[in-house]
Amino acid sequence: MLSNKRTYLIKTSENELSKFYIDNKKLASEKFIQGKKVKEFILKEDIMNYALDVDKKGNVHLIYITCDGILNYTVYSYSAKHFNIVTIKDNFFPDTLDIKAIEGNIHIFYKTSNLYKNKSLLCHYYFYNNNCLDEKMIEINCPKYICPYFLDTNENNIYLLYCNDYYRHKYTIKKFNLNSNSWQDFDKNISIENANSLNFFINPHNIGIISYNKSINKNIETLIKYKDFNNSNSTWSKDIVISNNALNSFKPLIFYKENYTYIMWIHGNNIVYKFSDTLTHWSKEYTLNTNENNKGTYAYIYTIPANPNFKINNMYTYCIDHIYSLIQHKLENPHKLNTPYKLNNINSPIYKLPSNNNNLHFNSSSLSKTNYEETIREKNKTIDKINSMNSYLLSQINLLKNDLSDCESTIEKLKSDKLKSEQKLTNDIISYEMEIHNLKSKINDNLMTKNNNIQSLLKIIEEKETTIKNLYNLLKK
Repeated sequence: MLSNKRTYLIKTSENELSKFYIDNKKLASEKFIQGKKVKEFILKEDIMNYALDVDKKGNVHLIYITCDGILNYTVYSYSAKHFNIVTIKDNFFPDTLDIKAIEGNIHIFYKTSNLYKNKSLLCHYYFYNNNCLDEKMIEINCPKYICPYFLDTNENNIYLLYCNDYYRHKYTIKKFNLNSNSWQDFDKNISIENANSLNFFINPHNIGIISYNKSINKNIETLIKYKDFNNSNSTWSKDIVISNNALNSFKPLIFYKENYTYIMWIHGNNIVYKFSDTLTHWSKEYTLNTNENNKGTYAYIYTIPANPNFKINNMYTYCIDHIYSLIQHKLENPHKLNTPYKLNNINSPIYKLPSNNNNLHFNSSSLSKTNYEETIREKNKTIDKINSMNSYLLSQINLLKNDLSDCESTIEKLKSDKLKSEQKLTNDIISYEMEIHNLKSKINDNLMTKNNNIQSLLKIIEEKETTIKNLYNLLKK
């Protein structure tokens, strides 16, 4: 969600997939049939950011911000439906954008980034009786590079998990009910210490799950905690460590299928996952060998057929084929799809590099075959750790690149606004100078008229005095 120019994948039928993304300020779409691209086209141009959702009828509800700062809403299937929501002020320009289309209700969220320090403002727009209503909901206290809020839905409720004090590890959940059109505090006392790559998911049985990464004993682990949202007296579970405690794991994601909850994470160039039907007892680890160094996180929307026993919000991959391998197969029997991935035990710190003093010397007289194999295993462990760290650093670099792109776009917009402002000021100056020139001309004209009038008046006075003098002389005679 942070600077969320995310890529969306929409599964509209058993064999069809649509992909939406921004490229060079152009909102583009691609269509895939059985994993092969068959169509590509541009939807909108001069776009800063966008988000979309799909209703049960398959209509794509799209919101986007233009380079002029205008937030628009449209229904992709019906060009007649188009609304200008609001013109964003420069000092409150949004850095996140989300939309939820539920039972004919449209809800739009965005976060501004220019309040003060790490605080920002979350805004909510929704349609009610054909009117667009807006709410400036909450202040969020969270660093710039941490995702500040998460949205998920279940039945007629929207759940918002947000960070109200990152440095005190405090999170809050608010719930919006579509029937009453009102927000309420659902859970105000959630504590998650030192969490990274946090993810929020509500399964079809209304169980809330939070997954995240955390550094434990110098390794980056994947953990979860969960709560039954059906029971008002329910409390959050203790933190459950899902990943192997000897290897680094990154970017955990959650999805639900056929009564099983799946937790996935990235390890090196692989996607590793576990599954559970209780959330307390988890399977062993399995892997998908993607051979991809860079795994993007896609928002994944599964629309047809409607399946109450399946839910997925996000998936990572740059390869469409992996989507099919993950979704279309029965992952509750993952050994039919993948070979079990035995994760090795590594006790050394994640930042520990191979020592230059421990080079391999192939001397059969002093080193046995067993020692060679043990040394190779240790080297492989270190390589795995370095690869994992490189993968994590690469993901952070990509985030920074996205932020850099956002900053460059903002600078470009500010330059454009500055140019427009300077042009307007120049035009105003020219206009005022013309007005001053006209006023001076009028003043000069009036002065000349006044002088002429004075001269005429003096002449009349002189003539009058002459007449009086002549009359006086006559009387005197």
